[in-house]
Amino acid sequence: MKTNIYYLRKVVIALLAIILMSYSTQATHLFGGEITWKCLGTGKYQFTLKIYRDCMGFPFSPPAALDVYGNPNITSIPINPAYTVYNDLTPTSCGFDCNNPQPGAVIECIMKTDPIFLVGIPPPATGWVIAYDDCCRQPLNNLGGGGQGFTIRATIYSYNNLSSAPCFDSSPFFAERPYAFTCIGYPFTYNPNAIDADGDSLVYEWAYCLEQPTFTPPAAFNAPSITISFNPPPYTRLNQIPGNPVLDSHSGELSFFVDTASATIGSFGSCIKVSAYRCGKKIAEIFRDCAFVLTNNCYVQPGPPAINLPPVYNLPFNSGTASDTVVTAGDTVRFSLHFTDIQQNMGAFPTQFITINASGSYFGTNFTIDTAGCPSPPCATLNKTLPSSSPIVNSVNFQWVPNCTLINLNTCNNNPENTYYFVFDASDNFCPVPAHAYVTAKITVAGPSIIQSNDTLYVNYPGAISYQWYNGGNLIPGATNSFYIVTVPGLYSCQISNTTGCNISSRLMQVTQTSIAETENLFSWDIIPNPASDKVTIAINSPVANEGKIVLTDISGRIIEQQQIQLLKGRNTFNINTHSFARGMYQLCLQSGKTKLMEKLLLK
Repeated sequence: MKTNIYYLRKVVIALLAIILMSYSTQATHLFGGEITWKCLGTGKYQFTLKIYRDCMGFPFSPPAALDVYGNPNITSIPINPAYTVYNDLTPTSCGFDCNNPQPGAVIECIMKTDPIFLVGIPPPATGWVIAYDDCCRQPLNNLGGGGQGFTIRATIYSYNNLSSAPCFDSSPFFAERPYAFTCIGYPFTYNPNAIDADGDSLVYEWAYCLEQPTFTPPAAFNAPSITISFNPPPYTRLNQIPGNPVLDSHSGELSFFVDTASATIGSFGSCIKVSAYRCGKKIAEIFRDCAFVLTNNCYVQPGPPAINLPPVYNLPFNSGTASDTVVTAGDTVRFSLHFTDIQQNMGAFPTQFITINASGSYFGTNFTIDTAGCPSPPCATLNKTLPSSSPIVNSVNFQWVPNCTLINLNTCNNNPENTYYFVFDASDNFCPVPAHAYVTAKITVAGPSIIQSNDTLYVNYPGAISYQWYNGGNLIPGATNSFYIVTVPGLYSCQISNTTGCNISSRLMQVTQTSIAETENLFSWDIIPNPASDKVTIAINSPVANEGKIVLTDISGRIIEQQQIQLLKGRNTFNINTHSFARGMYQLCLQSGKTKLMEKLLLK
């Protein structure tokens, strides 16, 4: 009898565990989140935790604190409840919200800490990890087991061995919210649009979702021990969701296409990492953990069932294209975006409305004021305040006159140009899954560059009115023309002034010989890919057959890899296996005869 009672007790305990696990899984319905921070004028950090939740579960209870890993002085940072804000993200056209939820109801919870000093120097390899975890993640089709724990994190790294008190960096932040609910049947494009107020270089890549840690601070945040595996096939770290996803490492634009024939629906976990680099050194990482919920039966009228599609757009640019526009300081960039949507929703109010919104670090106040709201006016403006809604047709006009301060925002990288992204989102009012059309405008503000022909260096920049040449950073007396005849080897640059009042230095030019054959200038090369991960291919176009060498050095000048090469006339390709190299910025150098080419290579 005792034995039966013992086994009955074990069965009851097991059933209760299953019930509690099921309750926990349904209790939070967390499908995403991120942690970012600001460096305040007081020299203190202030951290922001954002959580996105499916409203069909029980209400989310904000945590009391964020955990800190790797810092011997502090293990947690309290969250101030007075700063907590809830934003109902449910489509307004649905007639329900998080207080009266149905599938498709979503809420955003924003929490902040009080400003705090973080004393010390983060470990170079692991940094300080700021994290939040929860017992339960919603069941997901692509992650091992389903119903795992939920952890989001961000990492602060050291920079030039600087103490973190006072702070010296603000993290990137995501300007676009995640759109978790998506209909299948059309190409989907989305851009989280990470922005870095300090002008650091950003690189996007896929990362693993994390389980809830079983250890507590101040132990090291040992990510491999809590990594959640993907369910193959076909899911991997680089293929996290259905539809052959492609993530642009520079712009952050994500695209995938799940057709109706495959009928792949369900919830799919994903994690995107954004790394910030300053002078080639990784200084911060932020992660957005987000689940994509793919659904079908998104039909509109009239006639036979038709899939609801995103608004259609066209871009009559006055200069350049939306995907890649290169301008000089003082140029005026203008373009218009026109969106149309003639589909009709089911129900009593069928007309589809198009709502346009946008994000970007250089938009002015209310999108309409060019003298305020961005780090360095004049700011980019639109012809209307956003968001803007209109039935069937909607459009917006963009204008920006970038100034010369934007060229060398991060002056240590010897690259007189910077690229700025503006993301436009046009969505319809289909319920409960609006369709979105994303357009990413990439605008590069370029400075002067030097061209070499024989022993003469030339610089050309629109509107330039004065020139001053330098060798090794030292002014060359009397060298004030748009060209300079080289008499000694050196590291040359030219500073120009133009009609808009800009004083801009060119990219550095390494000159190793004072007499250079014309044919040597026909050398060119491509580094594919850049940024790279496991392997880089170097394609060299050579005007002659010759010997040479490829040298890879780190930022301190230490030789990491060196290859002696034999060039044939025409195109030559060589590979470097970079899998075992530390991640970060390197410099590639090609030397052949009198030619020397140099280019930076980022390993991520």
